[in-house]
Amino acid sequence: MIWATLIVSLISLLALTASLPLEQGKREIYEPWIISPDEHTTWRLNSQQTVVWDTTNAPPNFDECEDPYLYLIPAQYTQYLTHGFPLSPGNVTIIVPGDYHPGQYRVDLMACGYYEATSQRFTLL
Repeated sequence: MIWATLIVSLISLLALTASLPLEQGKREIYEPWIISPDEHTTWRLNSQQTVVWDTTNAPPNFDECEDPYLYLIPAQYTQYLTHGFPLSPGNVTIIVPGDYHPGQYRVDLMACGYYEATSQRFTLL
């Protein structure tokens, strides 16, 4: 009797699982390549700069992210350069804050919790 109950339960569970839509909750992991800045780039404090990323193979829902963030690392993730920009154009212009220390940095693009890209190291003066 226990085996019969177990088998019926397993068949019911499989039937329920098979009836769920396959796309439910599906997220595509996408890591766009940041074209600029790169290792040949130098930014100056308080200057206007443009971050450029490749959108060639972006998923169709790439621009549905409501609040992407752009960070300058190794700084704290609590201070972002900008946020809330559209992703599909493949670029955003920012003003480099004047309170960073000169050195080697990377730009980190984070969007929707599952799109992330990090640039090559570049110089900040």
